[in-house]
Amino acid sequence: MLNARLDSPSPHVAAVITYISRDGVRVNPVDNPLQLEQQTLLYTGRYEIRVLQTRNGARRGGTRPYTLNISIVDPGASSAAPSAWPRLASR
Repeated sequence: MLNARLDSPSPHVAAVITYISRDGVRVNPVDNPLQLEQQTLLYTGRYEIRVLQTRNGARRGGTRPYTLNISIVDPGASSAAPSAWPRLASR
């Protein structure tokens, strides 16, 4: 089970996750991305999380700070809650 949390003070930041097939093609269409929280990963393999800035936010210039916390847990394990979130932060 995938849990990802995107924290940003800006409303102009979003994240999407997609599965990447063996031939490098993104499987999930852009209008139907996987959810970031409590998502069962359907395939074994590579996934991609993209952090995006909205068009309106980009027009205003600058960067938008964010922190992306990710955990992958076995839902059958005794404790499905991660003990600590790995942190990925923007620069």
